[in-house]
Amino acid sequence: MIVRSRYVKRGLLFPARANRLYELWRRHASHGELDDDTRTQILDRYLGGAYPPPAAPAPGADARAELAALFRGYFERGHRLAVTGDQQAKVDYLVHCGPAMGAFNQAVAGTALHPWRARTVEAISDFLMDGAAAHITARLRSFDEIASGDRMEPKPVTSAAGGHER
Repeated sequence: MIVRSRYVKRGLLFPARANRLYELWRRHASHGELDDDTRTQILDRYLGGAYPPPAAPAPGADARAELAALFRGYFERGHRLAVTGDQQAKVDYLVHCGPAMGAFNQAVAGTALHPWRARTVEAISDFLMDGAAAHITARLRSFDEIASGDRMEPKPVTSAAGGHER
């Protein structure tokens, strides 16, 4: 299955190349339908020559699934390069991101962590732990206020005749 995902775009070739692979997958039913220049570009540039060209499809095998597997190799390579920190292939890194990263960027706007270069593991950990501590403290205070505040005494219920009932 081919899906679109979210990832960091700045300074990387990965997003443009991933979109190109997506469009190729949509237009072609198999690896064999790709022209030679495109196939060479994918295998050499996108996959770094590390992915062998697929063999002839087995009888009954889904050619589109084989094409998807070939393209999935680009995502696996980008992730591997990012994890290992390969400086030679920095533009091919795949760094997933999503709504949580956007929410974090909004939370740190206007703070010392706003510039991304200031975001060390320690600084982010401190920011998150301080935020969690502030949240827990506020919740505990609200529970304390409820416990020590005005307690509502049960009021007697009056009947329509004016008498008191319990």
